[in-house]
Amino acid sequence: MAKARGVKLGNPNGARALRGKQTGNAKAVAQLTANATQRAINLRGIIEELRAQGVTSIWAIASELNSRGILTPRRRAWHPTSVARLLERLGK
Repeated sequence: MAKARGVKLGNPNGARALRGKQTGNAKAVAQLTANATQRAINLRGIIEELRAQGVTSIWAIASELNSRGILTPRRRAWHPTSVARLLERLGK
């Protein structure tokens, strides 16, 4: 309706208003990174146990973590991408 009345919609600065705001608070980002690293360290033993049992593929690890009821930090099911990121964080 507003457009029909001739009102100009949207931000007058366009995408320019969004640029530079993607960095976030450096202290908060550092804390998130530290939390993720600690979570990965806590799961290291389980990952090593799974690998010793022959569970080596990302899909199989995700499936096994889900079957054991181990949730992601956001309380969700594991997916291959989240397992890959966990392994990357552990340097494996």
